[in-house]
Amino acid sequence: MVFMKLLSVVIIGGGGHAKMVANLVCAHKQYQVSGYTDPDPHSCLKYIGVPYLGNDEILTTIYEKGISKAFMGLGGISNIIRTKTYQKIKEIGYSFPELAHPSSVVASDVQLGAGTLVMAAAVINSGTKLGENVLVNTGAIIEHDCILEEGAQIGPGAILCGNVTIKREAFVGTGACIIQGLTIGEGATIGAGSVVINDVKPATVVVGNPAKPI
Repeated sequence: MVFMKLLSVVIIGGGGHAKMVANLVCAHKQYQVSGYTDPDPHSCLKYIGVPYLGNDEILTTIYEKGISKAFMGLGGISNIIRTKTYQKIKEIGYSFPELAHPSSVVASDVQLGAGTLVMAAAVINSGTKLGENVLVNTGAIIEHDCILEEGAQIGPGAILCGNVTIKREAFVGTGACIIQGLTIGEGATIGAGSVVINDVKPATVVVGNPAKPI
């Protein structure tokens, strides 16, 4: 019997989303979580037995000790913070593997950028391209030939119809639906449950059915 050595990794963030990321990482059975970083030493991961390593300032020391892979455990609506944190940690030297949960369905020709995470029961169909540090949350559906740029986040149960483009750092809220062929501008926010039938300009918040700017 051959035993594969598990790769040690660190999770960035320790809140509720980080718990989901820890589950995703462990589900692949090729990594072992050495610990997590967070400003709060008493955040969620501590209470499921994941060691607290310190705040992000400790990451250089951890990297110098030989742990060179990390996963983003930051969720929530601020994709700007997620992107800045991701880039800062990359500059230390860390690499961010892409991961899709075993229960997700990802077409064979889908492109997943570094650091992209696809959570449980999500579906990503043929021809779709995901950039770096994209987050596709639980049960989201992304149809054919969509493009999700760096730092985009798709909320649980959201639906993107075919040929939708989600620009850098845009956020699509829980249960939102975006009809085919639309573009969601950089840094835009789609409110939970919204139905989007028109392009959305950069840095705009839209809500409702049909979705309108607020």
